[in-house]
Amino acid sequence: EMSTHCGTIKCFTCLKASKKPCGMLRPSKQDLTNWVCTSCTTTASCSKVQTLLLKIKDHVAFAESSNCSVEEAEKLLKKYGQLLHPNHGLLLTVKYQLCGMYGRSSDHLLQDLSLEQLERKRILCEDVLKFLNIIQPATSRQGVILYELGSALLSMAKIHSATDKVKGDALIKNSYSKLKESLKILEKDAEGTFE
Repeated sequence: EMSTHCGTIKCFTCLKASKKPCGMLRPSKQDLTNWVCTSCTTTASCSKVQTLLLKIKDHVAFAESSNCSVEEAEKLLKKYGQLLHPNHGLLLTVKYQLCGMYGRSSDHLLQDLSLEQLERKRILCEDVLKFLNIIQPATSRQGVILYELGSALLSMAKIHSATDKVKGDALIKNSYSKLKESLKILEKDAEGTFE
């Protein structure tokens, strides 16, 4: 996992007790059939964890389909964000989808997004990039997310330029940097690919 927590689950016992901070269930190093909480003494069987993850994976597959709306994907993030570490691979899959949905979905076109929605897109892109920088640096996925981030920053710059030229100019500069980095990565892809 390279300290990304892409497989970490929040402890069920700590969640029920509203313990702050909540412990995390990790595979036991001594007993490969159990997961152990990093905070309390709770253990969970591998089968219980696998059942939970398979259920969540089925819902995440819906988020990857063209039938899923931005609102439904956001609900999945909220729901399963209570059970999984924020960097869990299943949540990152939904975040990756949302990066494109904000700006490309027919009811969330880039030019129609509010500043709040653009900020949400920016945050999602940055969350996904933190993970990709560790696990998959300089890959097509990273190039796509850099493009999505750059487009969000540019749209934010257009909004801010009317009231705060300094902030607008800074956003344009940051957007240019992200788009240039995206192009550098994506130009390596074969012609005719999505990226």
